[in-house]
Parts: sequence; C-alpha cells; structure tokens
Amino acid sequence: MSVLAEGSLTGLWLNPLFKIGHKRKLEPDDMYSVLPEDRSQHLGEELQGYWDQEVKRAQKDAQEPSLMKAVIKCYWKSYLIWGMFTFLEEGTRVVQPIFLGKMVSYVENSNSVTLHEAYCYAAGLSTCVLVWAILHHLCFYHMQRVGMRLRVAMCHMIYRKALRLSSPAMGKTTTGQIVNLLSNDVNRFDQVTTFLHYLWVGPLQAIAVTALLWMEIGISCLAGMMVLIILLLLQSCVGNSFSSLRPFRLSQWRLQPKLQADFEERKNFLSLDEIPQLNTQLPSDGEMMVNMQDFTAFWDEESELPTLKGLSFTVRPGELLTVVGPVGAGKSSLLRALLGELAPSQGKVSVHGRIAYVSQQPWLFPGTVRSNILFGKKYEEERYKEVIKACALEEDLQNLKERDLTVTGDGGTPLSEGQKARVSLARAVYQDADIYLLDDPLSAVDARVSRHLFELCVRQALKEKITILVTHQLQYLKDASQILILKDGKTVKRGTYSEFLKSGVDIFSLFEKENEQSEPSPIPGTPTLISESLGQSLQSPRPSLKDVAPEDQDVDPKVSKVLFHGIGMKEESLLGALL
Repeated sequence: MSVLAEGSLTGLWLNPLFKIGHKRKLEPDDMYSVLPEDRSQHLGEELQGYWDQEVKRAQKDAQEPSLMKAVIKCYWKSYLIWGMFTFLEEGTRVVQPIFLGKMVSYVENSNSVTLHEAYCYAAGLSTCVLVWAILHHLCFYHMQRVGMRLRVAMCHMIYRKALRLSSPAMGKTTTGQIVNLLSNDVNRFDQVTTFLHYLWVGPLQAIAVTALLWMEIGISCLAGMMVLIILLLLQSCVGNSFSSLRPFRLSQWRLQPKLQADFEERKNFLSLDEIPQLNTQLPSDGEMMVNMQDFTAFWDEESELPTLKGLSFTVRPGELLTVVGPVGAGKSSLLRALLGELAPSQGKVSVHGRIAYVSQQPWLFPGTVRSNILFGKKYEEERYKEVIKACALEEDLQNLKERDLTVTGDGGTPLSEGQKARVSLARAVYQDADIYLLDDPLSAVDARVSRHLFELCVRQALKEKITILVTHQLQYLKDASQILILKDGKTVKRGTYSEFLKSGVDIFSLFEKENEQSEPSPIPGTPTLISESLGQSLQSPRPSLKDVAPEDQDVDPKVSKVLFHGIGMKEESLLGALL
C-alpha cells in the first residue's frame, strides 16, 4: 500500500492494522508488503551504482574513494527536501512565543492590542501548533525512512560483497566483523538521519531565539545563552566519560564522529578484492565448453611456488574429465580457478555455459529437504523423482518421518554427512546446468552408494553435460573421457584410460605420499583398484579373481603387477584383503 496515496499526512493507512490488532494479535501476514522503492535489491543496486562511480573517480584521480560521498550523492535530494520541512517545523516553534506574547499583552492591557488583532494572534498560534504537529511527525517519519533505506542499502552491499570476496581478501577480515557490520553498527544510520538536520537547524534556532530575547530584555539574554552553551559542553564531557549511558549516546553531537568511523570501516571492507567475474555466456557459435590454456595461478602472491602451473585441457558436452592426484596436488584449486575464485597470473581459462558446483564440504540451509534440492527452482515432479533416484536418496527419504518435507538445519532433523553430500549433489543436478564441477562428492558415502552415484548420476543423469570430477576413487577412471593427474599443482599426465594402460603409467605410485600419511581409503581397510572386475565387486558380492576368465579381465597381468607394486603391497596380501 502506498503511504503517500493512503493518507500519509494523517496516518490513516495504519487504521486497518489497528482494527486487526484490536481483534487479535498481529501476525506477519497482516503487515503490508514492502514498497517497490524500499526493497533491498532496488536500494542496494542504487547505492552500489554510486559507489562504483566513486571508485572509478578515485582511481582516475589517484585518491581514496569516499563512501560518504557516494551516500550523499544517492540521498541528498530527498534528504534536503525534508531538511527544509524540518527548518519550517522549528520555525513555527520560534513564532509561537511571539503570538502567545501578543495575546498576553491583550489580556494585560487591551488598549495595546485590539480585539481583532487578538483573534488573529490566536488563529496564528493555533495554526503554528497544528502545522508543527503535522510537520514534526511527517518529518520524523520520512527522515527515519531515509535512515532505513540507507541501512538496508548498506546491508545489501555488504552482504553481496561478502559473497564475492577473494580468498586473500577473506584473510583480511573475519566472520565476526562482517556480522557486526550487518547488525550492530548499521543502527546508527537510523539515529543519525533523524537528528542530523538539527546540526544546522539548531544553531539557527538559537540565533533567532537570542534575537527575540534581545528585543525583549536586552543584553541580559546573553546570560541564558551562556548557561545553555555550558550545559552542552558539560553534556559532551559527561558523555565521553560515561559512553555506556544511552541518553548521551543518542546525542547527535556525539553520533557524528561515530558515523565517520562507521563509514571508514565499511569503505575499507567494500574496497577489498573480489573474485574476478567469469564470462559464462555462450560464444557466437553456441558451443559449450571449458578450456584452460597454460594456466598458472597463486593463492599467495608473495609465494614463489605457484598453486597451479601450466595446466591445459579442454572439455566439451558429453565428456567426463576425472582429476586425480595426492593430497595437496591442487585438485580443488583447479575447480576454484574454473569458478573464477583463483585469478590467473599466466594463461587463460574460458568457461562457456552455466555452472553447477558441488563443494567438498556439503552444506544445507535451514528448511525442508525438498527446498534444499529445489533451491528456488520450480517443482517438477518427474524430474524431481529422477534426481532423487540418481542421487540415491529414495531410501533415505522413506526413512524420514515427513519424507522430503522434513525440516533440516537449526532445530530440525539432523542428517548424516553422506546424506548431506547426496542432497548437495541433488541440488546441483536439479539445476540442469551446462557444466558440473564435482569436488570429491563420492568420498562421504560407502562403496555401494558410491557406485550408484557414479553410474546413475555422473554417467547417466549428467551424460550430456560437461562434467569435471575430482575424486580419489580410482576404480572409476576407466569410464572417464579424460584423466588428468596432478601433483604439486602440475600436470603429471593427461589422457584416456586406454592410453595409460598402453603406456604403462603407474598411477598408484602418485599416491605413495597419501599412503605414508595413512589416509583412509574409500573402503576402510581396502585399497582402491583400477580393475573393472574389482569395480564390479563393489556393486555385488566379491568374486574370486581365480573365477574370472582371462578375457573378462580389463587389466593386463603385467600392468596389474605394476599397479599392485605402486600401492606398496604384494599381490598375495592384496588379494587376501579383498577376499
């Protein structure tokens, strides 16, 4: 409901709320919808535009940008108008004693003031009181509204900035600082905008009052003004000594330096580096692809050793690139580079298409399981069921009391890490993106579910997509279109599974470092093999390798011996562990 259209001067727009509140307790649904011009997106984007202009101007002039200048350019027009009304409001208060004095003069001595003049003074006094009452509440409401809009716009900018901070910038701030910028300090904007005009209206009012007193009582009026000035100075000194006392904190005189400090703190936060924005638009020919050429990048610019060095590959729709390597090889950093969070110092990366990213650490927001999967997308029953099946969530949802309407998060039903991982994967699959970046989603589930996810989700549900899978599950390498082996941020080998077998590459020797660190394998106590026969054993009861015909074995005996040796175990010990 528009306030201006529904009696903004009288506040009649509140009557429906009062009537409902008289009958019963008010509920959130009883409140009016937020006005379009007061929505956070509109306010945030408006102020962000002025801030971006200020940043460009400062860069051009080799100066520090000023957040206060951006705020002034954004709100000065509306705030100046209400400043004029505030001046008029306080002017009526100064005029009231004049009319009242004339009326008193008429009562004391009717000869000095005629009856007609007395009526005029009485009408003027009544008019001043009425105008003051209207202007006071109107100005107070709209100046608080300006403060509210500034607070909402600032919170929008800070929140959006927090989502775009680069990793080096994240090291320069803390979560507590961001929360403080969004909650505690922003309340001062409401206070400041309410009282800021009194910084100039107040002195003018004092001068006018002093002039009137001088006309009435002469130089004696200066004694009263001196007392007023001393009281203001005393209040300021006491406020500095007892800053925890709320009446002194509300003084507009003390809010000004705090406001300057708040603007400086927010300016420093908004000036932090952001992750570069990737151009994920399709090229003119409409071909979706992920292309990385001679890519080198550093997380720490002061470090001599790059995080990633000289990486090159191309992935097109329908292809699965599997990225493997020991701990610290740069696998997750590679995905972060594709997301634009790791800027290149050399080379380039091109991503054409919409991206869906599944992080190594699954996350859920407070809400139902269904809302976590839909993530704002429209519910389509058939597709939803396909995603649930592909991500092995059917049995889990059946075991929940409210099925997929079960509430998770704070105060809700807790889910296991494996369930969280599958819900996160289902969320990405349901988005129907063009490119899928999967950061080891199979590590949080057991072998049976891992095989299910790989076969039904990665190989079937995402078969037409560009998929880049980071994994330690080496039994799935044979099904990859490309295999990229990383070590210390460099490409050790890139090719297909068959090319690796023909060249006799010892993949498992790359994981000796992990074995030395006693990292648990996907199946506790069981090493992971590249053999198809062993891969099938994860899906069904493990058969004896002696029962497998030579022509059914995917791995050449000579290659198998090399792989066993790479793990650091004898064949007899390995077979005993498997059987």
